[in-house]
Amino acid sequence: MEKTSIAKRRIANFDIHELIGSGGMANIYKGIQLSLDRPVALKLLHQHLTINEDFVYRFENEAKQAAQLAHPNIVAIIDFGHHEKDYFIAMEYIDGQNLKEIMTRVKSMPLEVALLIAREVANGLKYAHSNGLIHRDIKPANIMLSSDGRVVITDFGIAKTHNDLSITQTGQTIGSPAYMSPEQAAGRPIDHRCDIFSLGIVFYEIITGERPFKGDTYQEMVTSIISEKPVPPSKLRVDVNEEIENIIHKTITKDIESRYQDADELVENINQQLEIYVIPSQKKMISEYLKNPIRTTEKLRVDRISKHTESALYLLNLGQGRIDDAIKEFESVLRFDKNNKLAKEKLDKLKAGQNDYKTAQSSNKRNLFLLLLTIISPIILGAMLFKFYSGDSKPDKSKLYTKVSENDSLTTKIIKPPVMEIFTVPFDDIATVPLPPPEKAVDKPKK
Repeated sequence: MEKTSIAKRRIANFDIHELIGSGGMANIYKGIQLSLDRPVALKLLHQHLTINEDFVYRFENEAKQAAQLAHPNIVAIIDFGHHEKDYFIAMEYIDGQNLKEIMTRVKSMPLEVALLIAREVANGLKYAHSNGLIHRDIKPANIMLSSDGRVVITDFGIAKTHNDLSITQTGQTIGSPAYMSPEQAAGRPIDHRCDIFSLGIVFYEIITGERPFKGDTYQEMVTSIISEKPVPPSKLRVDVNEEIENIIHKTITKDIESRYQDADELVENINQQLEIYVIPSQKKMISEYLKNPIRTTEKLRVDRISKHTESALYLLNLGQGRIDDAIKEFESVLRFDKNNKLAKEKLDKLKAGQNDYKTAQSSNKRNLFLLLLTIISPIILGAMLFKFYSGDSKPDKSKLYTKVSENDSLTTKIIKPPVMEIFTVPFDDIATVPLPPPEKAVDKPKK
């Protein structure tokens, strides 16, 4: 919301200057801490809620829970108090805008900006969860971008510890309906994984410009969250790769056991995607985007086109083995600039040349086969003729075996067939051959 100047008002140690935010539970003002002369954000519980002990307890609980946390991605709590009829929480003042305000100016964000925001929020949640605190209301209005490039989680108003059921019991739904997890929407017990689901919805929205779950009424929204399958982000935005789509899918899966089990794993996967982009200063990018999102988006688009073009030309120079990769890079250029002349011309030539190359390859293979056939055929034919004319055909059994008279007393069995045919010769074909008669002794003449 736009800042609204109000009449100066003093509450305890703080001067209030202007209204900077409003919610169902409290208003947020920009003020000055008099003792330290520094700007603060002062959150005042609505007057009509101060008579409700439950709301007062929740308000005090927010201050105590958030005061335990000291992390760059979580708003710092300075003080909590009660002055006359006012209950207040004093927080560090974030000079910037929340995502809800930014999304009214742009439909979607550059991927590298969206990844950075999701990673920083996940880092804050990782720290809060490690300290036993669940936020339970992660949504664009509770995520701020600061002018110095920080991403900060605000409003721990309905936060609770892992074991604390004193504020809400099973069966009650607390949180913003559009960003609730299925277990929250169904009133089931929750844990830190409900924050991961809510962050997944925010991540989906800042990338695609749409919410994954829709409904005109509370009941329709809850039904969508519990039972409907969202449209894959790649169907809504061409530069969303498979890895980013898998990250989003794993954050907003309805099965809590299939979801990211902790924010640490989510941060790791996002960092792997951020390595693709060369970002000299991540805080500077966030700061520039906050100042002028349209100009920064266009600058990043032009940078991407340039990088993909350089990569495509480099791969092209490497030769035929990298042509497919070069084609992919030129196609990436056209995703960001569908009228890019250089990419279109190169793609047309490469695809035409690729078809010619494939045709030539097929023709070459056919010619090589015919050549080999021409060389081998005479050799095979010559071998066959040689075998035929040399009589190297199957031996005639009649030549291999010799029959002898059965009247010969001394005989022995002789098997002459080749070794390979021993076991195929019928028993009846085995011949018997008589042994030669012993030599007669010759008498020597007597001297």
